[in-house]
Amino acid sequence: MESESASVPTPTKTAAPPAEVSTDYTSNPFLVVIKGLVSILRVNPVSSLLAALALIVGFIAALIVGGIFMAFGSVGRILGLLVLLASYILILPLLQGTYLSIATASNDEKEISTKEAINTGKQKLLSLLAFYIVYGLLVFIGLIFFIIPGVIIAARGALGPIIMYEENVGAWEALKRSFAITKGHTIEMLGVMFTGVFFGNGGLLLPSLMVAPSVARYNDLKQLKASGKASPKIHWLNYVSIVLVSLLTVAYFGFVAWSAHETSNARNNTLNTSDQYNSYLKDLQNSDPNMQ
Repeated sequence: MESESASVPTPTKTAAPPAEVSTDYTSNPFLVVIKGLVSILRVNPVSSLLAALALIVGFIAALIVGGIFMAFGSVGRILGLLVLLASYILILPLLQGTYLSIATASNDEKEISTKEAINTGKQKLLSLLAFYIVYGLLVFIGLIFFIIPGVIIAARGALGPIIMYEENVGAWEALKRSFAITKGHTIEMLGVMFTGVFFGNGGLLLPSLMVAPSVARYNDLKQLKASGKASPKIHWLNYVSIVLVSLLTVAYFGFVAWSAHETSNARNNTLNTSDQYNSYLKDLQNSDPNMQ
Protein backbone atom coordinates (compact mmCIF):
# COMPACT_ATOMS: atom_id res chain seq x y z
CA MET A 1 0.00 0.00 0.00
CA GLU A 2 1.53 3.17 -1.10
CA SER A 3 1.43 6.09 1.29
CA GLU A 4 0.37 9.29 -0.18
CA SER A 5 1.89 12.39 1.26
CA ALA A 6 -0.61 15.13 1.72
CA SER A 7 0.43 18.33 0.01
CA VAL A 8 0.64 21.14 2.50
CA PRO A 9 0.01 24.55 0.93
CA THR A 10 2.87 26.97 1.40
CA PRO A 11 1.67 30.21 2.96
CA THR A 12 2.32 33.22 0.79
CA LYS A 13 3.94 36.26 2.32
CA THR A 14 1.83 39.35 2.11
CA ALA A 15 3.55 42.70 1.84
CA ALA A 16 3.32 44.82 4.93
CA PRO A 17 1.13 47.86 4.48
CA PRO A 18 3.07 51.09 4.15
CA ALA A 19 3.56 52.95 7.37
CA GLU A 20 0.91 55.60 7.75
CA VAL A 21 2.20 59.13 7.92
CA SER A 22 0.68 60.86 10.88
CA THR A 23 -0.97 64.15 10.12
CA ASP A 24 -2.64 66.60 12.43
CA TYR A 25 -3.82 68.96 9.72
CA THR A 26 -6.10 71.78 10.76
CA SER A 27 -7.78 74.28 8.47
CA ASN A 28 -8.70 76.72 11.25
CA PRO A 29 -6.29 79.67 10.68
CA PHE A 30 -6.33 80.80 14.31
CA LEU A 31 -5.34 77.34 15.52
CA VAL A 32 -2.60 77.26 12.91
CA VAL A 33 -1.06 80.50 14.19
CA ILE A 34 -1.28 79.33 17.80
CA LYS A 35 0.21 75.94 16.91
CA GLY A 36 3.13 77.56 15.11
CA LEU A 37 3.76 79.94 18.00
CA VAL A 38 3.67 77.14 20.57
CA SER A 39 6.00 74.94 18.50
CA ILE A 40 8.63 77.71 18.52
CA LEU A 41 8.31 78.83 22.13
CA ARG A 42 8.07 75.30 23.54
CA VAL A 43 11.55 74.31 22.35
CA ASN A 44 13.39 77.64 22.21
CA PRO A 45 11.63 80.17 24.46
CA VAL A 46 14.76 81.99 25.68
CA SER A 47 16.36 82.27 22.22
CA SER A 48 13.10 83.57 20.75
CA LEU A 49 12.70 86.35 23.30
CA LEU A 50 16.38 87.33 23.37
CA ALA A 51 16.59 87.47 19.57
CA ALA A 52 13.48 89.65 19.49
CA LEU A 53 14.93 91.96 22.12
CA ALA A 54 18.30 92.27 20.32
CA LEU A 55 16.78 93.01 16.93
CA ILE A 56 14.14 95.40 18.29
CA VAL A 57 16.96 97.33 19.98
CA GLY A 58 18.69 97.41 16.58
CA PHE A 59 15.57 98.94 15.01
CA ILE A 60 15.35 101.57 17.75
CA ALA A 61 19.03 102.44 17.33
CA ALA A 62 18.53 102.85 13.57
CA LEU A 63 15.55 105.15 14.20
CA ILE A 64 17.59 107.27 16.64
CA VAL A 65 20.56 107.57 14.26
CA GLY A 66 18.25 108.37 11.35
CA GLY A 67 16.46 111.00 13.44
CA ILE A 68 19.77 112.65 14.41
CA PHE A 69 20.83 112.89 10.77
CA MET A 70 17.47 114.35 9.74
CA ALA A 71 17.94 117.24 12.18
CA PHE A 72 20.83 118.65 10.10
CA GLY A 73 19.34 120.26 7.01
CA SER A 74 18.42 118.75 3.66
CA VAL A 75 21.62 116.67 3.36
CA GLY A 76 21.04 115.27 6.84
CA ARG A 77 17.45 114.40 5.96
CA ILE A 78 18.64 112.47 2.92
CA LEU A 79 21.23 110.61 5.01
CA GLY A 80 18.63 109.92 7.70
CA LEU A 81 16.21 108.47 5.17
CA LEU A 82 18.99 106.29 3.76
CA VAL A 83 19.77 104.98 7.25
CA LEU A 84 16.11 104.17 7.86
CA LEU A 85 15.79 102.53 4.45
CA ALA A 86 18.92 100.43 5.01
CA SER A 87 17.68 99.34 8.43
CA TYR A 88 14.36 98.30 6.91
CA ILE A 89 15.97 96.39 4.03
CA LEU A 90 18.60 94.65 6.16
CA ILE A 91 17.27 94.36 9.71
CA LEU A 92 13.79 93.13 8.81
CA PRO A 93 15.06 90.18 6.69
CA LEU A 94 17.68 89.48 9.36
CA LEU A 95 14.92 89.45 11.95
CA GLN A 96 12.87 87.02 9.90
CA GLY A 97 15.93 84.91 9.05
CA THR A 98 16.84 84.63 12.72
CA TYR A 99 13.36 83.46 13.62
CA LEU A 100 13.23 81.07 10.68
CA SER A 101 16.44 79.54 12.06
CA ILE A 102 14.81 79.18 15.47
CA ALA A 103 11.65 77.75 13.89
CA THR A 104 13.61 75.20 11.86
CA ALA A 105 15.52 74.07 14.94
CA SER A 106 12.26 73.86 16.89
CA ASN A 107 10.74 71.68 14.16
CA ASP A 108 13.61 69.24 14.70
CA GLU A 109 13.19 69.46 18.50
CA LYS A 110 16.64 71.06 18.77
CA GLU A 111 17.64 73.94 20.98
CA ILE A 112 19.51 76.78 19.32
CA SER A 113 21.25 79.75 20.91
CA THR A 114 20.44 83.31 19.98
CA LYS A 115 23.93 83.79 18.56
CA GLU A 116 23.63 80.71 16.34
CA ALA A 117 20.22 81.83 15.09
CA ILE A 118 21.46 85.33 14.22
CA ASN A 119 24.55 83.90 12.48
CA THR A 120 22.38 81.58 10.38
CA GLY A 121 20.16 84.52 9.54
CA LYS A 122 23.19 86.51 8.38
CA GLN A 123 24.46 83.61 6.25
CA LYS A 124 21.15 83.34 4.40
CA LEU A 125 20.44 87.07 4.29
CA LEU A 126 21.31 87.53 0.60
CA SER A 127 19.31 84.45 -0.40
CA LEU A 128 16.33 85.72 1.56
CA LEU A 129 16.62 89.15 -0.06
CA ALA A 130 16.83 87.50 -3.49
CA PHE A 131 13.68 85.53 -2.72
CA TYR A 132 11.75 88.64 -1.71
CA ILE A 133 12.89 90.53 -4.80
CA VAL A 134 11.61 87.76 -7.11
CA TYR A 135 8.51 87.11 -5.00
CA GLY A 136 7.68 90.81 -4.69
CA LEU A 137 8.15 91.37 -8.43
CA LEU A 138 5.80 88.49 -9.29
CA VAL A 139 3.19 89.75 -6.81
CA PHE A 140 3.48 93.29 -8.22
CA ILE A 141 3.01 92.05 -11.79
CA GLY A 142 0.04 90.00 -10.65
CA LEU A 143 -1.54 92.99 -8.92
CA ILE A 144 -1.32 94.97 -12.14
CA PHE A 145 -3.51 92.36 -13.82
CA PHE A 146 -6.75 93.04 -11.93
CA ILE A 147 -5.30 92.50 -8.41
CA ILE A 148 -6.57 88.92 -7.93
CA PRO A 149 -3.61 87.21 -9.67
CA GLY A 150 -1.24 89.11 -7.39
CA VAL A 151 -3.16 88.00 -4.30
CA ILE A 152 -3.02 84.37 -5.47
CA ILE A 153 0.72 84.60 -6.14
CA ALA A 154 1.25 86.14 -2.70
CA ALA A 155 -0.60 83.24 -1.06
CA ARG A 156 1.01 80.46 -3.09
CA GLY A 157 4.57 81.75 -2.62
CA ALA A 158 4.31 82.65 1.07
CA LEU A 159 5.96 79.42 2.31
CA GLY A 160 9.16 80.12 0.36
CA PRO A 161 11.18 81.50 3.30
CA ILE A 162 10.49 78.58 5.65
CA ILE A 163 11.19 76.13 2.81
CA MET A 164 14.56 77.83 2.20
CA TYR A 165 15.57 77.17 5.79
CA GLU A 166 13.85 73.83 6.35
CA GLU A 167 14.92 72.18 3.08
CA ASN A 168 18.13 74.20 2.52
CA VAL A 169 17.32 75.25 -1.05
CA GLY A 170 17.83 78.45 -3.00
CA ALA A 171 15.38 81.28 -3.56
CA TRP A 172 13.94 80.10 -6.89
CA GLU A 173 13.63 76.46 -5.83
CA ALA A 174 11.93 77.55 -2.58
CA LEU A 175 9.41 79.58 -4.57
CA LYS A 176 8.65 76.60 -6.84
CA ARG A 177 8.30 74.26 -3.85
CA SER A 178 5.95 76.72 -2.19
CA PHE A 179 3.72 76.82 -5.27
CA ALA A 180 3.71 73.02 -5.39
CA ILE A 181 2.91 72.40 -1.73
CA THR A 182 0.17 75.06 -1.54
CA LYS A 183 -1.68 73.83 -4.63
CA GLY A 184 -5.35 73.60 -3.75
CA HIS A 185 -4.88 75.52 -0.50
CA THR A 186 -4.92 79.16 -1.65
CA ILE A 187 -7.88 80.15 0.56
CA GLU A 188 -6.27 78.55 3.62
CA MET A 189 -2.98 80.32 2.90
CA LEU A 190 -4.75 83.68 2.64
CA GLY A 191 -6.70 82.88 5.79
CA VAL A 192 -3.63 82.13 7.88
CA MET A 193 -1.71 85.10 6.45
CA PHE A 194 -4.53 87.51 7.25
CA THR A 195 -5.16 85.98 10.68
CA GLY A 196 -1.77 87.21 11.87
CA VAL A 197 -3.21 90.74 11.69
CA PHE A 198 -5.67 89.95 14.51
CA PHE A 199 -2.83 89.21 16.92
CA GLY A 200 -1.71 92.83 16.59
CA ASN A 201 1.45 94.06 18.28
CA GLY A 202 2.84 91.07 20.12
CA GLY A 203 5.77 92.95 21.66
CA LEU A 204 8.62 90.48 22.11
CA LEU A 205 6.35 87.80 20.61
CA LEU A 206 5.87 89.80 17.40
CA PRO A 207 8.86 88.22 15.58
CA SER A 208 7.57 84.75 16.49
CA LEU A 209 4.13 85.73 15.19
CA MET A 210 5.77 86.80 11.91
CA VAL A 211 6.86 83.24 11.11
CA ALA A 212 4.40 81.16 13.18
CA PRO A 213 1.67 80.98 10.47
CA SER A 214 4.02 79.81 7.72
CA VAL A 215 5.82 77.35 10.02
CA ALA A 216 2.65 75.58 11.14
CA ARG A 217 1.01 75.64 7.71
CA TYR A 218 4.17 74.27 6.08
CA ASN A 219 4.35 71.39 8.56
CA ASP A 220 0.67 70.56 8.10
CA LEU A 221 0.76 70.67 4.30
CA LYS A 222 3.96 68.64 4.14
CA GLN A 223 2.46 65.91 6.33
CA LEU A 224 -0.83 66.00 4.42
CA LYS A 225 0.93 65.55 1.07
CA ALA A 226 3.03 62.67 2.44
CA SER A 227 -0.01 60.91 3.91
CA GLY A 228 -1.87 60.92 0.60
CA LYS A 229 -5.10 61.81 2.38
CA ALA A 230 -7.71 64.09 0.92
CA SER A 231 -7.69 67.70 2.03
CA PRO A 232 -10.24 68.42 4.76
CA LYS A 233 -13.01 70.94 4.28
CA ILE A 234 -11.91 74.57 4.38
CA HIS A 235 -12.73 76.06 7.78
CA TRP A 236 -15.17 78.97 7.68
CA LEU A 237 -12.84 81.17 9.75
CA ASN A 238 -10.54 81.43 6.72
CA TYR A 239 -13.26 83.31 4.84
CA VAL A 240 -14.09 85.45 7.88
CA SER A 241 -10.44 86.41 8.31
CA ILE A 242 -10.03 87.31 4.63
CA VAL A 243 -13.21 89.43 4.54
CA LEU A 244 -12.55 91.25 7.82
CA VAL A 245 -8.92 92.09 7.06
CA SER A 246 -9.87 93.22 3.55
CA LEU A 247 -12.55 95.52 4.96
CA LEU A 248 -10.15 96.85 7.59
CA THR A 249 -7.53 97.50 4.91
CA VAL A 250 -9.99 99.36 2.69
CA ALA A 251 -11.23 101.35 5.70
CA TYR A 252 -7.67 102.24 6.73
CA PHE A 253 -6.63 103.51 3.31
CA GLY A 254 -9.97 105.28 2.97
CA PHE A 255 -9.33 107.06 6.26
CA VAL A 256 -5.80 107.99 5.14
CA ALA A 257 -7.15 109.41 1.87
CA TRP A 258 -9.90 111.32 3.72
CA SER A 259 -7.37 112.73 6.22
CA ALA A 260 -5.08 113.86 3.40
CA HIS A 261 -8.02 115.50 1.64
CA GLU A 262 -9.14 117.31 4.80
CA THR A 263 -5.57 118.45 5.53
CA SER A 264 -5.27 119.81 2.01
CA ASN A 265 -8.58 121.65 2.34
CA ALA A 266 -7.56 123.13 5.67
CA ARG A 267 -4.27 124.32 4.19
CA ASN A 268 -6.06 125.88 1.23
CA ASN A 269 -8.57 127.58 3.53
CA THR A 270 -5.70 129.00 5.59
CA LEU A 271 -4.02 130.34 2.46
CA ASN A 272 -7.28 131.81 1.22
CA THR A 273 -7.90 133.48 4.58
CA SER A 274 -4.39 134.91 4.53
CA ASP A 275 -4.86 136.20 0.98
CA GLN A 276 -8.19 137.76 1.91
CA TYR A 277 -6.66 139.42 4.94
CA ASN A 278 -3.78 140.84 2.88
CA SER A 279 -6.24 142.06 0.25
CA TYR A 280 -8.33 143.71 2.97
CA LEU A 281 -5.27 145.53 4.36
CA LYS A 282 -4.31 146.66 0.89
CA ASP A 283 -7.80 148.02 0.19
CA LEU A 284 -7.82 149.73 3.57
CA GLN A 285 -4.50 151.41 2.87
CA ASN A 286 -5.71 152.61 -0.53
CA SER A 287 -8.86 154.11 0.99
CA ASP A 288 -7.01 155.80 3.89
CA PRO A 289 -3.81 157.56 2.79
CA ASN A 290 -2.84 158.19 6.42
CA MET A 291 -2.21 154.44 6.88
CA GLN A 292 0.51 154.41 4.26
